[in-house]
Amino acid sequence: MKTNFRPDKRGRREPLSPLQFALSLFGCILVFVLAFFGSRLLFSGVSSVLGAAALLPGISDVTAHFASNTSLSEENGALKERLSLLEDKARIFSLLVRENAELKSELSRKEPAQKILLARVLSHPDHSLYDTLIVDRGSEDGVIVGQQVLAYPHTLLGTVAEVSPHSAKIELLSTPNHAFSVLIGASLLPAEAHGRGGGVYGVTVPKDLAIVPGDSLYVASRPDLVIAVVGAVDPGADSSSHLLLARIPANIFEIPRVFISLTP
Repeated sequence: MKTNFRPDKRGRREPLSPLQFALSLFGCILVFVLAFFGSRLLFSGVSSVLGAAALLPGISDVTAHFASNTSLSEENGALKERLSLLEDKARIFSLLVRENAELKSELSRKEPAQKILLARVLSHPDHSLYDTLIVDRGSEDGVIVGQQVLAYPHTLLGTVAEVSPHSAKIELLSTPNHAFSVLIGASLLPAEAHGRGGGVYGVTVPKDLAIVPGDSLYVASRPDLVIAVVGAVDPGADSSSHLLLARIPANIFEIPRVFISLTP
């Protein structure tokens, strides 16, 4: 009996050619390499990000450290300026005390008994008229026009110009164009001072006089009273003279209180 039997080739695979086999093998190796090294690269990247994040607090600490150093440097500068100012004030005060003692010794003057009235400053020159002070004492406290006003027991500021029952206006001797006789330094050299405003005086003296910054100006009629301290010696209008610039040894823009002499 004749049959038409043909083998079924649908379930069989064709064998790979050498080229296909090589390409398949190379692909497997490539996938393995990428999988292995790719995971390491990923882990390294994550570690780098985490490391950078961990460094952020350190960077913040460094920034804060530099900011703190800058602040400390500024504070030190401010403290040095304040110390310098205090040293200047201490030097001027020491000089005034020494010169006053020398004057008392030379002139053999006894300290006159004075009745002093303490007054609080209500208005300074930056808020009142130029080179004037307003104080909280008036006629009901015994204040009258013409009384002397002092910053310290031996520093003359000015005189009482106007009086009301509970306040008074003080005109400073440094008022512009106000002139009066003074004595300069421990040698008590006579001269004439002129107010220039703002607590400053100008004094023209012969060039041959030995006057230096730090010398005091005294009231000619009361050598026990200081009115200013020489701050600078400038060349005058001609070669034969010097211009002395002297300032009240008190800050008239901030002084909190003054003393009014009630002694006639």
